[in-house]
Amino acid sequence: MKEINLKIPSSIVENQQLNHIEKLILSLSYNYHSKLGFNELSNLEIATLFSLSENTVGKYRRSLVEKGFEKKRKTTYFITKK
Repeated sequence: MKEINLKIPSSIVENQQLNHIEKLILSLSYNYHSKLGFNELSNLEIATLFSLSENTVGKYRRSLVEKGFEKKRKTTYFITKK
């Protein structure tokens, strides 16, 4: 099993617009963004990391885009300043 360490900003933890799964996914994107500037992990890769289904990850990633927390370009996700 792969071990990950996430830095979760207080702005994500305290955000009432996000549920706990969205907070995990956004935190993962935040960590990748601070290193690479983007997140190219597939839904399956994220699902495996968090023991979720691939469909669940896809649903919440779409929700983060719709809420304006992330932008998607092809298979790459970028966090916004929201």
